[in-house]
Amino acid sequence: MELELQKVVLSALVSDRDLMAITASMLKPSYFDTSLKKPVKFLIDYFEKYRDVPKHAVMKAETGLALEDIGRLSRADFEFLSKETA
Repeated sequence: MELELQKVVLSALVSDRDLMAITASMLKPSYFDTSLKKPVKFLIDYFEKYRDVPKHAVMKAETGLALEDIGRLSRADFEFLSKETA
């Protein structure tokens, strides 16, 4: 998966708790580019501890990665990104 698509997937995961809930058990930092491993690990750890996704500001503060807030996903985008992360 290309780096830009990986960033979109990560943005979607942070923006949509339902998508994160579906993919959390399958998600691994090793699936992502080296530059995204720390943010992915933080997201996984945060979700496991709090059963929610962090705000974008928290992600940036903790990992240095500023992600675009893509808001609630359309059904089509949800299905597409679910398949991309599965």
